[in-house]
Amino acid sequence: MSGIILFRWLVASVCFLICTRWTNVCNRNVAAVIIIGATLLLEYYFIERPQFVSFVCFGIMLVVVFRFFDQRAKSLWTTLFPLSFLMVVWSNMHGGFLIGQAVLIYCVVAEGMKFLHRSLLPLARREYQIFCIALLTALIASFINPNAVNMIKYLPIIFDSNYYVNANNLEELSLRAYFKQTGDYAVLLYIASIVLTFVALLSSRHRKNITWVGILAGTAFMGCQHMRHLPFFLVAALLFMTKYFETECSAIKGRVLLLSMLAVTTVFCIRDEFPRVVEASRSGWVPATHFPVKAADFIVNNNIRGNIYTTMAWGGYLIWRVGPENKIFYDSRTLSVQRAWEYDNSRIISLNQRSYWKGLFNIYDIQMAVLPVYEDDGKTNMLTQSIYADNEWNMVFSDAQNAVFIKKPVAKQF
Repeated sequence: MSGIILFRWLVASVCFLICTRWTNVCNRNVAAVIIIGATLLLEYYFIERPQFVSFVCFGIMLVVVFRFFDQRAKSLWTTLFPLSFLMVVWSNMHGGFLIGQAVLIYCVVAEGMKFLHRSLLPLARREYQIFCIALLTALIASFINPNAVNMIKYLPIIFDSNYYVNANNLEELSLRAYFKQTGDYAVLLYIASIVLTFVALLSSRHRKNITWVGILAGTAFMGCQHMRHLPFFLVAALLFMTKYFETECSAIKGRVLLLSMLAVTTVFCIRDEFPRVVEASRSGWVPATHFPVKAADFIVNNNIRGNIYTTMAWGGYLIWRVGPENKIFYDSRTLSVQRAWEYDNSRIISLNQRSYWKGLFNIYDIQMAVLPVYEDDGKTNMLTQSIYADNEWNMVFSDAQNAVFIKKPVAKQF
């Protein structure tokens, strides 16, 4: 846990450093935009998740690209080296580098399209050549990755809403579908950020800059279609809006709107933090109301061994607490589509008057089950109830929220 907390501070420091290299963070309006952007990112997209590497790298990439346009003497090496190094690192850390590749290609195309009309303010031809060489070199560098070819094969299913994993993952839902399923009003804040960004864009001198317009519009579309891609828009919008309020917007109405957004976002997103602090002071860093902390303590203290079945939400926690000695059937990363399908069907208590879960447990040699006593809606968990009534299993631990079952005869010693 200490390492996770340290990682949070390191990532936060990198993000702040990016902002200092991009804009004047001492400007009050700029600071307000940064706070809004950071709060919206942290409200749903946890900083310790691997995907956050992509959000940070995406921000660095945009800063390098757009700083090229601000340079009076546009240098090849000051753009080529940092971009190429960034893409090598990014491509070997998270699959989100595919979006980085797409944006690099789009920037080359968009800057080329500007030559169609002078009103689009194209670069000088020599500068455009330098720009193309730098970005295409970075694109090639991103393939210095042993899994690059397989990642390209994955592209067709990223936006396939009918794909099994996408259809069964909240992160893959659209903003509308996510709100309809969860009732999370944070979605309204994300929609407001999209609206305000494009209102600012329309009043900005960049409204004819098809590079900025395309990046903002493309990432906004991705985010609206799939929740997990929305941070790419939030990062792009944060960079655009900080520059907008630093160099263009001085109107009182704009400031009032910004401060209103800051107040609403802060109050809404901080509302749950005080109860979490109180809970952490009572049960430690990991909330026992959300994870089977006591059940894991029981398994560790009694040195119990065996393959474990648990819920998708608890899989990652149990891997951390009782792995790798004990193998966990499934967790929320959904690394295997077949296992995801089996997990969903394992909760079918009976099929053709036979216990479906028992057959699956036998296939994977499940010796232990860590399950919630109740569902989120307060109803008794049917799988927990079914295992409790089965003669081949013994409940060796339980509290008000979770239970541990062990298959006989191992359970006799407890």
